[in-house]
Amino acid sequence: MNLRDLPHIEYKQYGKSFLTEAILRVGYNEITSFEKLCPKLHAFFNGILNIKDSFEQQDTEINCVVVQNSDSTLSIEVTSSHIVFTMRPPAYGGFADMMDFVKTIGGVFNVMEIGNFQNVSICKKNVWALKSQKTQDKEALLSMIFSQSMLKPWMFEAAKDEATNECGQTCLFEGEGVELKIANGFKTNDEMTMFHLNLTVTENIPNSIGNMKDVMEKLNGILFDGFNWAITNKMIDVLKEQ
Repeated sequence: MNLRDLPHIEYKQYGKSFLTEAILRVGYNEITSFEKLCPKLHAFFNGILNIKDSFEQQDTEINCVVVQNSDSTLSIEVTSSHIVFTMRPPAYGGFADMMDFVKTIGGVFNVMEIGNFQNVSICKKNVWALKSQKTQDKEALLSMIFSQSMLKPWMFEAAKDEATNECGQTCLFEGEGVELKIANGFKTNDEMTMFHLNLTVTENIPNSIGNMKDVMEKLNGILFDGFNWAITNKMIDVLKEQ
């Protein structure tokens, strides 16, 4: 589908959230001899995180520097081709928390002596948990969460079938160097059914680090449009609750 067909909604932060994870990934041209930069990257992270005792650095492999807090709600991974920020509540309370790392990205780029990135992607994962295994409860929550655009007849059939413990689909929007993937479905185990809505937006347009903030705000706006398109007005009302 064309990204232009996605209805635009002015961005706002809802009072309630079912978000479980937010990921920011910035890709850049492959850096040769990256292992020589690792000590400098360690020093950089020590300099900006030294007042936070909960942070520690982990050497997972020679071409990867990982920094994470003690409860793993925030991790930063730097490799020879990309940097990834993975956030979970309470480290992530809204998009502003992700924007706080723009300066960190700039600092990493300075250490690696690069000024441009090749692509940026933002991913947000949402989960609704249902403890009931009754078919009618599964069907009711499916209809409450997902809009008609994301609901398919086979989802209700899967909810009725005890032998089906997982189902899902992915919708793709594209346009002007940007790709938006919206995946929804559910997974059932012996204890509960987990309904998911995962959105990933990527811009594959090379740009300078000075434009990172603008690119992130643009992508987050598209992600918000996709999120509101994928859920029902009833669920939006739930999210507006404080």
